[in-house]
Amino acid sequence: MLTAKEYRRPDAFRGLRVLVAGGGVSGADIACELAGHAAAVDWSVRRRQLFLPRDCGGVANDMLFSYIGRVALEELPYAGYLAWLDTLLPEYMRMYRATGLLPGTGFHGAVHVNEKIVPHVYRGEVRARAAFDHFADDGHVVFADGTRGRYDAVILCLGYEMPDYGFVAGLRHEELYEHFFWYRDPTMVVVNTPVDTDAFGTACPYFEAIAGWALAVLSGKAELPGREEMAAWCARHMGAPHRRRYYDCWLETIRIGLRSGALPDPATHFAGYWRLVSATVVPANLRPGARAGLPAPGDGLFDLTALKRRVLAWLPERARDALLSAGQIDAADHLGARRVPPSRRIAPWLPYRQRL
Repeated sequence: MLTAKEYRRPDAFRGLRVLVAGGGVSGADIACELAGHAAAVDWSVRRRQLFLPRDCGGVANDMLFSYIGRVALEELPYAGYLAWLDTLLPEYMRMYRATGLLPGTGFHGAVHVNEKIVPHVYRGEVRARAAFDHFADDGHVVFADGTRGRYDAVILCLGYEMPDYGFVAGLRHEELYEHFFWYRDPTMVVVNTPVDTDAFGTACPYFEAIAGWALAVLSGKAELPGREEMAAWCARHMGAPHRRRYYDCWLETIRIGLRSGALPDPATHFAGYWRLVSATVVPANLRPGARAGLPAPGDGLFDLTALKRRVLAWLPERARDALLSAGQIDAADHLGARRVPPSRRIAPWLPYRQRL
């Protein structure tokens, strides 16, 4: 028995009966690698996850939608999202449905990236099993549905422990304001994903955004709240880090970039802001002065003009008036934003649902 961290090479399991326990990315990746090496590969899955290929109709799957498109996607009924995937990936989705692993309900943004696990299960090269429950006294594995199996090796892909920052005297992850700044001494900044998340999205621009925010604070270009306010934030948000949540690194990059001042302020430079959030999520577009990027292929599902006006509606009316005078928006968008009801407004930092 070993953990995902201890796994190295598939040929070490040649000829063995192997159980991979864990339905996330690590479990799926390892099960796929073992297929063709191990004598048999079983994959124990607690709940069905949405797995999509890296290449979706010629587009990297995390670039199917723009930033604003990723927010709008949440409003699309899940059945409609699956119907769209049926047209985009017909053969893949046919196999997916045949395996019985396709989630009947889901969260559109929380995609697991793996193009091999569904075909492997479909062809019988990996067998999906119920959730791992316990080892019996005779060495058999007992699954949650009461079935049993006997294996030469079991690889546990059941998640990771919280990071231990104990090498810094007194530092605890529960005291990191916004997950990055140690509120007791904000000159200590941790560049990492939050401890309580299952993250999606390219890490490189996200980590650069955190570093940019840290530099802006340390150089005095951006300010943090007072110590008491940061401590109160930590008490609200860091009290139960064991409760896993979904975290969209692309959208967090926008939020952090606005906090640090690295991205155009929509209240004064809405045209530049909108060019960024309505284009394909390419890291180069986050550079200051970047020109408009290409449209995102999946954004054809949405009315981008309506989304633009919903973001504008969040801004104060005086800011919209100034944007109109400065030529940042046109009269139609100015009028359309006034007609958006409060319940339909979208904050410019593009909030999204984080609890699965």
